[in-house]
Amino acid sequence: MTTPISNKELFEKCREFIVADPQAESLDQNIKNALVTANREIAGLGEYQPLAWMRQGYDELFTRVYASVSAITQANPGVITAESNDSTLSSDHGFQTGDIVYIEGVNGMERMNNRFYIATRASATTITLTQLDGTNAISTSGYEEYDSGGYIYHAGILLPHATIEPTASTTSNEAYRWKIKRVWNVMFDTYPSFPKSEEAFRAELVNNRPSLRPKAWRYWRKAWDDPSSYTHHVMFIPTQNRYNISISVERGYPDLSVWDAVTYPPHPPEIHDFIWHRALANLITLTERQRREIGVLGEVQRPVINTNIEIMYARTWLSKRAEDELAIKRISKQMLGEQPSRKGLSA
Repeated sequence: MTTPISNKELFEKCREFIVADPQAESLDQNIKNALVTANREIAGLGEYQPLAWMRQGYDELFTRVYASVSAITQANPGVITAESNDSTLSSDHGFQTGDIVYIEGVNGMERMNNRFYIATRASATTITLTQLDGTNAISTSGYEEYDSGGYIYHAGILLPHATIEPTASTTSNEAYRWKIKRVWNVMFDTYPSFPKSEEAFRAELVNNRPSLRPKAWRYWRKAWDDPSSYTHHVMFIPTQNRYNISISVERGYPDLSVWDAVTYPPHPPEIHDFIWHRALANLITLTERQRREIGVLGEVQRPVINTNIEIMYARTWLSKRAEDELAIKRISKQMLGEQPSRKGLSA
């Protein structure tokens, strides 16, 4: 079994191959920066489908059954009265705050039709709406008077990160306190659906009215209120039925920041050696780049790293970067249960 390597040991392994005064503390931050970068780069090697240990499944979500509208006030914000067509609910529209909804079929106040909104649950029988970006409430005070009809369909969810992401009660190590980075797969009742761009998503809506199982979805996130914290949404083709939703998210771990013997990078132990290998390769690449800049400009316009760093076996680390990437992807596939392909003929 592979032995895990702590953040401190990663740092020390890098220093073993640097030809410099071992007491030169000015190099320490350069090494740490290289390790942080290497850790980030490895986490992103999965490309569209994240590496096995960067994935998290969540299947405690479901779509709402559509609701029939009975009244809409002319007010700011407009208040919609509706009742769900779910036979298990009584005197309840069924929607929750943060749900994305789609409205059609309203008579009189036609401007409400064929638009997406974010719902706020005002009561069991009433909801108010905001724009899809969540910035402004929908005012109906200047709209035509509501006459009759209308349906509200479920068309998206706000991911409840508080129930998906680990908390202090589930992990005591901040290095493993990940946040949702992105959504990369969504299924409805175990049937696959396909990610779409906004343009393709709306084109799909034209061909699929709100009665079918969603076959397309769109992921978007918002951070205008707080750039350090995202809200994550998944939109899907409006549906009138209830389906179980399974989502797959990519974990986003914090950067390496604590350099002690009891804190480890958020990768399996099999990957830990690749981190310091890649950090050395990054140091070599950046050193050569800065030296070229000095040769052309006569001086460096921005401090990158100490150009006096010399790393033993430089060609080895540069060649291992590509080899390690293949090994990392192979380990990920093995953890997902994929079997290596067998080519050729057997006797």
